Amino acid sequence: MTVIAFTTVQAERPLYQRDVLNAMAYPANWLLNLTYRGRWLDAETLKLIRSRKLKGRAILIVLCGEPTPGPDDQFQKIVPVRLGTILAATGTEDLDQENGIAFLRVKLAGRPGQQLLDVFQPASASGPPAPGLPSVPRPSGEGSFFLQTCPGFSFGEETSVGWDKHVERLKEIEAIKDSHWFRMIRVVEREPSFKAAQEPERVHDERLDTNLLRLAGGRLYEIEFYVDPGSLVAGETRPVELAVQGEHLDISEPLVKQYGSGATVSYLLAAKKQYASELVTVVARGPRPKPAPVSPTPPARLGPEIQMVFRIGPGRGFWLWVIVLVTLGSLGLNVDSAFLKALDVGKAEIWALAVKTAGSLVLALAGWFAFRRLPIKI
Repeated sequence: MTVIAFTTVQAERPLYQRDVLNAMAYPANWLLNLTYRGRWLDAETLKLIRSRKLKGRAILIVLCGEPTPGPDDQFQKIVPVRLGTILAATGTEDLDQENGIAFLRVKLAGRPGQQLLDVFQPASASGPPAPGLPSVPRPSGEGSFFLQTCPGFSFGEETSVGWDKHVERLKEIEAIKDSHWFRMIRVVEREPSFKAAQEPERVHDERLDTNLLRLAGGRLYEIEFYVDPGSLVAGETRPVELAVQGEHLDISEPLVKQYGSGATVSYLLAAKKQYASELVTVVARGPRPKPAPVSPTPPARLGPEIQMVFRIGPGRGFWLWVIVLVTLGSLGLNVDSAFLKALDVGKAEIWALAVKTAGSLVLALAGWFAFRRLPIKI
């Protein structure tokens, strides 16, 4: 059973547009939150939300373009945006009323394939309909459902369409064709000590409504974005800007490189040495318009707004290693020749000196391991 989440783009509701662009910009396995008023839910979806049975269902997010004028009021363009899985679906007590609210937390998967893009058309469009595809709801009037449960509809196993081709299809919708198109590629650790570079751990907590990543203090990370060719502006040095709320993360200037006809933008993130966990909020968005000295400042181009929360703290096993090293070092320093003679060890004085030296080295190692990660300078 698949849930189809239709959404529209309206100039007076920029958050709708932002959610669509975020669905395109977020990497796979990231979280996206959707809300729908009760009047836009069909009866089966309403029933499943009430019984908490939507969790684990597949979901397809679909963008509807502007409706054509006329009695049928059909949408001109309908473009699938993203596949995913519903992690949670709840609603207010008055969900069955017009102004009740349904809340969906979606774990994003890949982009739709070419076949899904081709066959997902308005009812008036030519071409065979997709099996189990519901009729496209109208934006007003009876029977207009934007969140629908479709038992006979499935995604199939086709390969996801390329990003650039998908964006070109979405640009056919007039309201978002001039948006600032970019997507987040990855966050990865740089210069790891004993292992290959890897992505930081994502924290999946049902109590959280945001994307939270765990960073180790004293480590260096890189966050990378891809910018669509049509969103590159001559002279613009920051095709993607990062806004940081918090004092525990240093960010470099952007590194912009050509990638095909588009570009990649990467930032280095230096997580400061931390003794306890701290939270830092980071938002990635398109460039803000610069104030004009004479003419009015141009409005900002609509674009994604990727919101992330980083939890910065000691690495895993930090305290365990400190305790083990301090314990071993302290034991070594307290070993003397009398103790070794009691154990019938030959050349006890020499062995005692060797053990004390080893204990001193282990304590020095514990101090380096601990204090190089604390928020103080040695």
